[in-house]
Amino acid sequence: MNKSAYTVTTVGLSAHDETIVRSVLHLIEGSTREKWEYTESFQADLVLCDPDAALTRIAHKQFHNTGRPVCVEVLKAGQSRGQLTHFIHFPLRASEVIGVLDTAADEIEHPIAHTAAQAQPSEGPAADVRDVPADLHNHQTLTELLMALARRRSDEQAVWQVNLDGKCIYVFEPERSFAASTELTEQRLADLVRSQKAPALRRVGAIVGNGLRKELAPRPIDELLWNLGMNYPEGKLQESVATASRIKLLRWPDFGRLGARRSHFGFAALLTRGAHSVEEIVQLSGQPMAEVSAFLNACAYCSLLDCQTFNDAGTETYQSVKVQPSRWSGLVRIMRSALGMEARAA
Repeated sequence: MNKSAYTVTTVGLSAHDETIVRSVLHLIEGSTREKWEYTESFQADLVLCDPDAALTRIAHKQFHNTGRPVCVEVLKAGQSRGQLTHFIHFPLRASEVIGVLDTAADEIEHPIAHTAAQAQPSEGPAADVRDVPADLHNHQTLTELLMALARRRSDEQAVWQVNLDGKCIYVFEPERSFAASTELTEQRLADLVRSQKAPALRRVGAIVGNGLRKELAPRPIDELLWNLGMNYPEGKLQESVATASRIKLLRWPDFGRLGARRSHFGFAALLTRGAHSVEEIVQLSGQPMAEVSAFLNACAYCSLLDCQTFNDAGTETYQSVKVQPSRWSGLVRIMRSALGMEARAA
């Protein structure tokens, strides 16, 4: 990207509307005083916002704290203006977009590309990378990092900002939840899981982190991991599953929260009764390999599988993935203890 270019992104707009924004920017290229380029990063010079989106309020607060991004409301038919100074109407008109970009350029002293390397204030969008603990260093893929964050057991109210290929995902501790700065469509999920780049991780400053926690609607991080697994390259198995000779399901997936296809219930019933090879799962279920592999990848990312592999001596051993306890397991143990069932079982 040209360092002299200003950057623009969207918040709260649909993938279709975002495509229109990209097209208009391409159409008006050369018609604005400054060069503008689209980015999927939340750290942009200008944000085109849906006035009703929670992240719009976060972006506006960030503008008051740091001077970026300039926020512009995108108003559709029947939508009223919010608190922002700048606005444009949808469908977009080239002349209106040119006018708002030229006005915004006057408010921004330098493009963000010129200042991105400077140290950010501790209460800015993200704190120093040195705040990242050792167990979160050196993860080479997004899924590895997200699984490490999901496994953490901390009472600390930390918020982590994960960046990969211009996409920003926030992970909240100790809730084990997430929110994204842009809509995570199936295509974007597929792009993220295929990416060969290592994700960047920063800890969000306390003030901005508390704002994100209040303004956004975080979802369980297992939902994200499940959907990343479902969008793994079709018909392929991620490494821990591909090297397994036999596979067993450690516990029934929370389909009510994760979402499920009809075939998933059959897979779950089969794999909770006993361990099977991938070939056996395909044969016994009568489902195509693409359907089986998507389910197994999703379960693996959610730490739901117990994989049996061959050791050097040719015998089979189990490589058990550490499973997160069920949200009901603690309550069940208390009830069993109160009823004296633990003692009788012993």
